[in-house]
Amino acid sequence: MFINRFISLVLLLITIMLSDFSIAGPGEHSNNSEYQFFSVEEANKLLPDVEVCMNAISNLKGEAAHINKEELSPDELQMNEENMNANMNHINKLMRRLEDAGVILRHMKVGLVDFPHMRKGRVVFLCWQAGENKIRYWHEINGGKAGRKPLYF
Repeated sequence: MFINRFISLVLLLITIMLSDFSIAGPGEHSNNSEYQFFSVEEANKLLPDVEVCMNAISNLKGEAAHINKEELSPDELQMNEENMNANMNHINKLMRRLEDAGVILRHMKVGLVDFPHMRKGRVVFLCWQAGENKIRYWHEINGGKAGRKPLYF
């Protein structure tokens, strides 16, 4: 019974966490030294790694949502918990790798990512969302997704 409640709690927490998971990087600050700046080309080269991270998180969320814990034996529950922990550790490593590279993960549910960039002498963000094949937009530091503008006009 304790294992069932524990697994239920773990799955609930994972589902809640991943449904709106976001890492706000240094986007609220204007101190240039806090950023690693990217050219459009450099940001585009990192997109495959970003997509791997987004896909792994999406898969983990789907896995957690489809588990019927009431049909699992205690051994299966234990194996499932170990599998979920391994997946979370893998995702954390992927996210740390992106953060270490200077990428700002804004919203994991929609796959929204910013790359600090210098544009005409000021700090802006190159903006990418899951499903886009390359960086095509930028926005002001406080502009967010709603303030996205095309890179080339």
